[in-house]
Amino acid sequence: MATESIPGRRLCFQSNAGGSGDSFGRRLVRLFTCLVLTLGGCVYSHPDYPTSWSPLLHDSDPCSAVAGDYVDTGEYGSPDDRRRLPPPRLAEYLLGIPQGRSDATRANRVKIVFNEDRTLHVMAFHDAQLLATSDYSEQASTLSCHAASAEISIYSGISRGPVAGYETNVLRLEKSEDASLIIRNSSGSFGLAFMVIPAGGSQSTWLRFPVVQ
Repeated sequence: MATESIPGRRLCFQSNAGGSGDSFGRRLVRLFTCLVLTLGGCVYSHPDYPTSWSPLLHDSDPCSAVAGDYVDTGEYGSPDDRRRLPPPRLAEYLLGIPQGRSDATRANRVKIVFNEDRTLHVMAFHDAQLLATSDYSEQASTLSCHAASAEISIYSGISRGPVAGYETNVLRLEKSEDASLIIRNSSGSFGLAFMVIPAGGSQSTWLRFPVVQ
């Protein structure tokens, strides 16, 4: 695992995954409680790809490669996250559908289609019932197909109590050799407490969603 933090500081930071109702921005707000005492600091957590998972494919057209029909319930790459967090839900990451829905209206599969206009079309289903759709495109600058993965970028501001700043979230989608959808969820935040004390950091979380059989 490749992780690092600013030496000499004891920060109240606990890694967690996005999409579980507790975003990196919210965790940063809690982190400020400690940073106020330590007068600023940074936190980084970027684990390597899980060696127990099937190797990643390296397709020349990553956006086309991630098209498929996937089980909504996946797993975290971190054993610690698997122990203490509920399983990640693909519909929550790609469409913002909360996990608290009843079983009858909860997605159990997510279909991804890459269209000729280079738009990634995402659909959430409960069996055959379509629940929600979302589109990401290069034209709207929400999708990038020029790297080793299909990248979906989300930017938002942070304004909670004495904390102001911004948060970025990038979902890097790839396929593994066993046809699973692999997501590297990378979050980063920077802000100021009381407009004086700076703090920030970034973290990555690996997620895996199997293909529908």
